[in-house]
Amino acid sequence: MFLQPDLTQRSQYMQKVDVPVLSDQMCNTSYLGIQTDAMLCAGTETQGGCNLDDGGPTVLVGTDEVVAIYMFDRECPTDGNTGGGLYIEVAYYVEWINCVMASPANWESCPT
Repeated sequence: MFLQPDLTQRSQYMQKVDVPVLSDQMCNTSYLGIQTDAMLCAGTETQGGCNLDDGGPTVLVGTDEVVAIYMFDRECPTDGNTGGGLYIEVAYYVEWINCVMASPANWESCPT
């Protein structure tokens, strides 16, 4: 679900936006170095994730491949934020995801 920054307009349908992936340098500057190798930043001053988009998929253009999961943004893109949103890169967790999918009842034994 996508909410406008003022939380008044809701869409009952999943929204889509094409956003560029930002450099690690820009991401680290925007997020004061909290970014790790398992994260990326994406977005522009006017487009990207916002309130309650957390956990939303980021799909590689032209495919159905989920490459990242939206975590959060310091501010909504319409607030003039240039740092982009912070995303978790799925590739870093493929082994864990496969383990959990193979044995959901024993997820705690999966490697972290």
